[in-house]
Amino acid sequence: MRAALTQLEELSAVRGAPASQSEADEDAADDAEDARAHRRARAVKWLGLIGLITHWVVFARLTFWELSWDVVRPHVGARWLTCLLRTD
Repeated sequence: MRAALTQLEELSAVRGAPASQSEADEDAADDAEDARAHRRARAVKWLGLIGLITHWVVFARLTFWELSWDVVRPHVGARWLTCLLRTD
């Protein structure tokens, strides 16, 4: 009986199954943490895209309807320079 239990534990270790309940709990906690990290990464991606689209819409509106390119150009350059310096 003892030999059969030892063989079963060896087989479960070889197949990658958790050997104890605490390892299964750790795996579940890791999976939950990974899911939370993926949700936050997706949120950051979407917020960045929304920010870029908002930026383009605001400057297009100012350039083509409200003001002229001569007035908006220095602001666009300053904005892009700020973004460039912030990402480095």
